[in-house]
Amino acid sequence: MRMLWASQLKGIGNTYGYSTQANRMYEALVMAGVTIVESLDEPFDIAVHIVTPERFVPVPGTRNVLFTMYEATSIPASWISKVRQADMLVVPCRNNRDLFRNYFPGPVEVCGLGIDPAL
Repeated sequence: MRMLWASQLKGIGNTYGYSTQANRMYEALVMAGVTIVESLDEPFDIAVHIVTPERFVPVPGTRNVLFTMYEATSIPASWISKVRQADMLVVPCRNNRDLFRNYFPGPVEVCGLGIDPAL
């Protein structure tokens, strides 16, 4: 599988909580044998976006997975149409799964933030 890495948040050190999660996910995908591409000029099967919904820009003509999160009981109204442009959502916890299911009719899967308690 070839995956477009469309993550838009690049923190300095661990400025953003998304940064560490994105780095660990990238490493795990490579270890699992996924080929990561970072340019629309290279062929790919799926686009993965790790970003907040207001910054989500789906790639036309391909499947778009949005990894996002939110720590409240509802999401901003301006996010609803953006979230619905994804083909699948991935969130870090069951609470977020239940929250986003209120706004997104497609699959919402849980993938933890990559903390390995054994390390």
